[in-house]
Amino acid sequence: SIKKGRMTIPVSDIREIIRLCYQFPYKSRNRVLIIYDAEYMTVQAQNCLLKILEEPPLHTFFILTTSKPSDILITVRSRCRPLRLIPWKKEYIHDLLVKSGVSLEKSDKIASSCNGSIGRALWLAAEDDYWKEKKEIFDFFFHSTQRSEALRMSSSWKDRKEDAESLFDILETAVHELLDHRISHQETPYLRDYSDDWIRFSQIADLDSFSFLFDSIKDARIRYSYNVNYQVILEQLYLSFIGECKKWEK
Repeated sequence: SIKKGRMTIPVSDIREIIRLCYQFPYKSRNRVLIIYDAEYMTVQAQNCLLKILEEPPLHTFFILTTSKPSDILITVRSRCRPLRLIPWKKEYIHDLLVKSGVSLEKSDKIASSCNGSIGRALWLAAEDDYWKEKKEIFDFFFHSTQRSEALRMSSSWKDRKEDAESLFDILETAVHELLDHRISHQETPYLRDYSDDWIRFSQIADLDSFSFLFDSIKDARIRYSYNVNYQVILEQLYLSFIGECKKWEK
């Protein structure tokens, strides 16, 4: 399978799995190849995949996972059979965590932050460093409204490139949480982690604002994968968030 969480999937990776397709399977008759986050395939990689998707070797099956099917070329999508996976309900994950010995308060937060994934929920329950890192990120992005803080924020993170993926994931989950509140208008425990300005944003901002924030994170991921100066990426991302929030101030 292609490594999960990559910023881009280059054509060289696709050529490698095509090569593997024509090797004799060792343990069973069938072969399954999984491409996680298939929307990150470059255009060249997607085009390279077309022929083998249309005429795969005998007993060979491809699974492409994505949360953004519109980012995949229509020529690739037309050769696949879509299967929508429904996330687990928050209540179910919450009860599962409580039965596993996780506190009620922590279970509430995890159930709201795991995007319906039981595996991620169990990981969050055991990963204390994640919550420390999340608090640090939230202090900058969701408790400060001063553009002048951009330099301090970027300076404190510029040498932590190994945490870039985690930062992008935490911000993406945060926007999902805010969007969830915008749509449902239900009071949830995770709202306590946001400043009044961001809570107001989650109540009245239009959907284009959420799309803008998601796109800002996606653009930051892409630029990071191309080795653009990490501090510059952080500053621009921070300013995008602060600027969007300020649009909806009283």
